[in-house]
Amino acid sequence: MLGTGRTRRISSILTGLALLLQSSLPPVGSSVKPYVIAQDSVPAYPLTPKDVVQLKCDQLAESPDDPAKSGPGVRLDQINTGEAHSVCQEAATRQAWRPRYQFLFGRVLEAEGNLRDAAKWYSAAADRGEPEACVNLGYLYSRSQPPNYAAAAELYQKAVWSGSAKGALMLGWLYQTGNGVQQNPAGAMRLYTDAGNRGQTDAMYRLGLMCEDGDGVVKDPGVAAQWFYEAARRGHAYAQEELGWMFATGTGVSKPDHRAAFAWFLPAARAGLMRSQTALASEYEIGQVVEKNPSEAVEWYRKAAAQNETFAMYQLGLHLRRGDGVAWSESQAMQWFKKAGDKGLAAAEYAVGYGYENGLGQDVGQGRQDYRQAADWLTRAAQHGDDSALIELAWLYQKGWGVERNLPRAKSLYQQASNSSYPNIAEFARNMGALLEGDRDEVAQTSSGRPEKSSGLVPLVVLGLGILALGTLFSRPSRHGGGGGAPVVAGDPSGSGLEWPTSTPAPRTPTCRQVPDSIGSSTPNGLAVSNGGSFGASHLECD
Repeated sequence: MLGTGRTRRISSILTGLALLLQSSLPPVGSSVKPYVIAQDSVPAYPLTPKDVVQLKCDQLAESPDDPAKSGPGVRLDQINTGEAHSVCQEAATRQAWRPRYQFLFGRVLEAEGNLRDAAKWYSAAADRGEPEACVNLGYLYSRSQPPNYAAAAELYQKAVWSGSAKGALMLGWLYQTGNGVQQNPAGAMRLYTDAGNRGQTDAMYRLGLMCEDGDGVVKDPGVAAQWFYEAARRGHAYAQEELGWMFATGTGVSKPDHRAAFAWFLPAARAGLMRSQTALASEYEIGQVVEKNPSEAVEWYRKAAAQNETFAMYQLGLHLRRGDGVAWSESQAMQWFKKAGDKGLAAAEYAVGYGYENGLGQDVGQGRQDYRQAADWLTRAAQHGDDSALIELAWLYQKGWGVERNLPRAKSLYQQASNSSYPNIAEFARNMGALLEGDRDEVAQTSSGRPEKSSGLVPLVVLGLGILALGTLFSRPSRHGGGGGAPVVAGDPSGSGLEWPTSTPAPRTPTCRQVPDSIGSSTPNGLAVSNGGSFGASHLECD
């Protein structure tokens, strides 16, 4: 039976141990007492060379971020469990004193979804001093229902004492959030820094978030940009996205650089991140960095819309309504508009109302004229601040279509629209209000003079949204792991995920370097990031 009679049994936690860490976190890099493995757990012996079975288990089950890996490693969700199970089980039971293979067999069991047995094997390996087993077992505790963060914290601490960078990352997250331990942002910063300095890209990314947001530390976008860059150049998709945003908006850098932003959004988009996909589509929409390409824009909008990205749904609907870069389909356009409108996007609510008002596509059976539906959707859009919807709704009240005719209500709506930031909307609203004031009967019978949205207002609004798209996208409604959620230790630590096929040519990725302030200078086509934080007196230059 695994671990029977062993001292310092971490597996005792499985029976209900939930101790809260009481001691303060020792500074990373300071002299701390290492985790001492019980003497009867690991007898003194010279390690024998790995045999064929162990080498095969390494090949089938070791993690890509395992510091002891012998090859490239395999993501948890890509382990061939059918082949790895018997091989790693034999490796784990053949030499019980060699905890690495108990850990790897636990990883295979976790990949199979057998978390109970995975925990037993992780516990056995952790008892014998395998730090990565402590991390994975702690992660299982943090995912349990309800989560047992206190138990996870003790396991992560043992992994840190054994020198695990991943353990430092995970314990840092607990100190950042206060889960299972007393919240300690400074302690989280030290642990993340230790893990980041040893190559943990997720720790680099989280350091960037803390510095960018001022989360328990002094807000420093320049230092944030450096940490994002360090993670991004190592392939961390979420850091690539954040760095793309910083270049796009000029946050943490000397000035906006949309070409560099495009270069960082591209790999993040190919990794499946919907905000980056939408950002690329917006670039192809407005042609600021690359040549305008409606078909390419549609391709990226469709990928992001498939992941329920609201702005992408709306833009895809516009392309389908116009037949721009894609075959015209009003029925599909209305479907995407409704999906975006149901998520509260005012421009999409307006697009649905306008579709019902005009029966778009009706001649081929795609559209349906329904003034009552039009009034409902336009009212929603107007309440959410869409100026075009104010004019359309006023027109319905003026004509008595789908609503009871109400000229005072129409005049009030025109008055609201006259304050629009779009000049042609404001001018038309003022004119209509004046006509209503002068001859209500004449205006009530008039169907001409209203701005045509298909050729007038819609292109104006679309252009405005295109230019502002990046600001809309990166208002931070969500971040990796749900606002800085728990790092993923069992799967892909970078969260890179799926590669999307695309015809987009890859631009040259900016090369950045740290330069001491005393000799540093901005490059002609690059940027300089100020830095007064953990990197010392230097800044980041990118060519």
